[in-house]
Amino acid sequence: MIERRTRLNDADPRPEKRIASEDRPQRFVLSVNWDLPFGQGRAAGGNLHPLARRLIGGWTANVIYTAQAGPPLGWGNLIYFGGGVNLNPHAVDNAFDVTRFERNAQRQLQLNLRRFPSQFSTLRSDGVNNMDFSAIKNNYINERFNLQFRAEFFNFFNRPSFNPPNLNPTSADFGRIVSQANLARSTQLALRLVW
Repeated sequence: MIERRTRLNDADPRPEKRIASEDRPQRFVLSVNWDLPFGQGRAAGGNLHPLARRLIGGWTANVIYTAQAGPPLGWGNLIYFGGGVNLNPHAVDNAFDVTRFERNAQRQLQLNLRRFPSQFSTLRSDGVNNMDFSAIKNNYINERFNLQFRAEFFNFFNRPSFNPPNLNPTSADFGRIVSQANLARSTQLALRLVW
């Protein structure tokens, strides 16, 4: 996705043509819902004692997997010496080669014609690689009432997704990732009465 919203330099006749901040060239979502084949009227366990059938029957497993490219990095007005930036959006302490940029605060640009683009399609922050999982047990009390037990696991594999690295060349944290974009694994247990 391409955008023209802001000017690279104030005196430019047209806005800069660049990759949009909302651009995500790849996104994949898989959702699976499986009623487990155990218990009354199912392939397995239908001949067991009624109490055993109630314990093993009525289970449903759900999985939602999401994979998505990260957003492009938004570069400020900095002095780039050239060469490979070597971006690694998972390297927390050294996300890119900071020696490719001028870091001295006394030498930063204030009044200049900028040529270094503000965003690149190939330099992106960390994307999404997440799986949520839930197991649901339906316990029918009668035809009208169902006491449902739910166990839900968000970020099941506890994979971190990082925010963009610090892009301020005069900061001590330049090139470092200082925060996480998603939450750590969390578990939620619930009882729900459905009627």
